[in-house]
Amino acid sequence: MDQLNQEPIYVMMVTVDKKWQKIEIQREKEVPVRRSAVSARYWRKHLEKTEAEKILREKLGSAEKILVGIGSEWKKKEGAEEEEILHAAEQLKKFLDGKDYYMITSLADEDAKRLPFDAGHIAVPHSVSFTEENWKSYTLWLSCTLNRNTVLLELGENYKDPSLIRWPFEKTAMLNNKAYLFRVHKIFSQVPEELAGKSCPVAEASVKFAEEFFD
Repeated sequence: MDQLNQEPIYVMMVTVDKKWQKIEIQREKEVPVRRSAVSARYWRKHLEKTEAEKILREKLGSAEKILVGIGSEWKKKEGAEEEEILHAAEQLKKFLDGKDYYMITSLADEDAKRLPFDAGHIAVPHSVSFTEENWKSYTLWLSCTLNRNTVLLELGENYKDPSLIRWPFEKTAMLNNKAYLFRVHKIFSQVPEELAGKSCPVAEASVKFAEEFFD
């Protein structure tokens, strides 16, 4: 009687043990697959960024005019983040010095003024001191980009005020056969299908991108 009672217990224990082993084996097999997927995404993003940087260098090397849009990712921060923004802005300024360029920003007056850009080369429409003459200077420069090798470098602009930078940059790229748009934003780097071959989206924080690229 005791022998009959013990056998089912033994069989059940073996069955449970086999199931446990099977689960553990499956888990061990699944982990490398997940890691491989993460690695693939990382390297795909890395290669996309590397290719974007290569194209940007080529376009900047032959550019006659450079238009830079500074968006909300460059708003004033605190501590190390603010230091990173200021350093990236300084590096960008050094690169642009001596070139035919103009900048436009959607930043508020106080946010824009802290950046080390030349006041004579940047339009700040949200500034209380921004005048119609300032706007005319910007649009006059912009009109001279037609049929000129022009790089449109849009850094960190979202959809809060697309009529200021995003849409005009897209329109300029469409109208000017020699223009090329680079749109850098951690989330909103998408470009219209109509700009295929004339644009390059970079899904990365624009401050970090600029700091590394222009360093």
